[in-house]
Amino acid sequence: MNRHCGICSLCCKLPDIKEIGKPAVVWCEHCRPGRGGCAIFSSPERPPICHAYECSWRQRPDGVPEEFRPDRVHAIIDGVTDREDALRVLVDPHYPDAWRSGAFGRYLQSLAGRGIVIGVVRAGKIIATIAPRGKPVVARIKS
Repeated sequence: MNRHCGICSLCCKLPDIKEIGKPAVVWCEHCRPGRGGCAIFSSPERPPICHAYECSWRQRPDGVPEEFRPDRVHAIIDGVTDREDALRVLVDPHYPDAWRSGAFGRYLQSLAGRGIVIGVVRAGKIIATIAPRGKPVVARIKS
């Protein structure tokens, strides 16, 4: 069972979505941040790329803790990479160190400790990689 977004709408801001011409770190024209998210969420006008996307917090309630909902940690975890053992973390540039600190930072480190490669992306650019010790970091992570 997937979680519901609630008031979170960071997926409408942080990623670069070429299919609809939306650059990274710019709110989608259909998003109403803090007022219910996507205005066309249930509409046939909603682009297929948006309909298909789910962040890891929504997609894996048994894996990503409740407290790491993207709007709470200022970052989105997703699997937009070419490897099954890799994740992408999109970080809100207004909170540039959100991925490094506190419980969320420790969680990302624990994922690396379990063999997962993490590409950290801020403002459309890969800024860091968290990798398990001794594991080669060769992954195509969408910026």
